[in-house]
This record gives sequence, structure tokens and C-alpha cells, in this order.
Amino acid sequence: MSEYLNNAEKRRNDLMAFSMGMMNGDDGKVLIEKYKEAIENVTPQDMLKIEDKQMQMGITPDQIKGDIEKIINVFVQSLNRYPWEKPAEGSFLFYLMLENDAFTFKLNQVKRIIKNY
Repeated sequence: MSEYLNNAEKRRNDLMAFSMGMMNGDDGKVLIEKYKEAIENVTPQDMLKIEDKQMQMGITPDQIKGDIEKIINVFVQSLNRYPWEKPAEGSFLFYLMLENDAFTFKLNQVKRIIKNY
């Protein structure tokens, strides 16, 4: 498995094939099984590279948006396991994350209010 982790190009090619298959309407279960190892080792950087490559191939953002939710739902467990260093306190990214947490809190409050109606 570690060899596969280190071979980013192969992993990204497999993830691209999976993504394109999903966008083309291929059987998701078959694709998940075929590209299981790549899916289990996906990184946030892989996601950006795949989307960039699709744009370079002429796939429009609207086409990508049409299927991205299904693709991310497959990747989400692996992405959640991805280890990352939180930004240093006082950094710009640290404050963006605090702001995001505050927005999430407020949105959840609004959601509860709406559900009560």
C-alpha cells in the first residue's frame, strides 16, 4: 500500500478514470471496486489536480458540478482520514477557520428555526 501512496501519478490517473466513469454514467459499484485502492488513498491535493486536469480537457465547471457530489461522497471517508497540520494560531488560515466555525454555528441555528415551522 505504501508504494501506491508514493505513486501519486498512478493514483491520480486511477482517480481520474473513476471520476470520468462516474460522469459518464458507468456503474458506480463496479468503478468503486476497480479503483478501490486509489479511492482509499485519495488526498485533497489529488482532488485539486483531478479537477484542474478535467478543466484542461475542456470539461466545463457546470459539467463537473453535475457529478461532483457523488464523487465526493465516495471520497469523503478517505479525505476525512487524511492527516494534516492545523494552521498556527494567529495565522490568516487560522482566522478563516474560526470564521467558518462561526458561520456553521449560525447556519445550524437558522436550520433549527426553519425546521420548527
